Amino acid sequence: MRGRCIVVALALLAGGCGGARTASTTNATAATATTVDCVRSGPRTRVVVAEGTKVAVTGKGRIGVALLPQSGGDACEWTGFVRAATARGLRTAQIDWNGDFVPEARAAITALRRAGARRIALVGASLGGHFALVVAARHAPRVDAVVTLSAERTERTDAADAARAARRIRIPALTIGSRDDGWTTFGADTRAIHRAIAGRVNELLLVDGDAHGVELLSPAMTAAIVRFVRRHA
Repeated sequence: MRGRCIVVALALLAGGCGGARTASTTNATAATATTVDCVRSGPRTRVVVAEGTKVAVTGKGRIGVALLPQSGGDACEWTGFVRAATARGLRTAQIDWNGDFVPEARAAITALRRAGARRIALVGASLGGHFALVVAARHAPRVDAVVTLSAERTERTDAADAARAARRIRIPALTIGSRDDGWTTFGADTRAIHRAIAGRVNELLLVDGDAHGVELLSPAMTAAIVRFVRRHA
């Protein structure tokens, strides 16, 4: 139901890792020792090149999840989420941040479709969440659901207002944030984005504390995202 608001108070645990970058791979080849450890050690993972971007595709299933990291982040941020999502039958795509999220999102979506995903959810953290909304609002490439963690309305002077973009979103959306997160104006950005989304399925998870982006990926939050994607994408 549009406007449904779920307010949750959780003790959240940090869920990311960072620093490592993926090395070059060939198109549609299996992951090798040249890829980052967190990707190489994942179950059923292939590192492919889609539209010039390296994408780690993990798991099986007809529902895919394209994961956009935080600014300066990498595929390692989503390791715990990928493990939980693929265990529930989802297929995931991870990318490193290279400075331009729109073509990177398109690459992740393309890689999932080539791998066999028929329906796709776009999930982004922080600046990745901002651009997940921008991509979903453009309706190209098409996605079937969008999830954001601590999406900021504007990150820089040339960035679109994510709340304004959200007005064009009709697909199921889950907006996640924390009340004391200074990067989202202490939850004001999160609430504004949620209110702006025009879709019938429009859910909000607002938690206590100041966790930002992938710091929100506690086991409970990860399970909530997986349930949302399986139900609505």
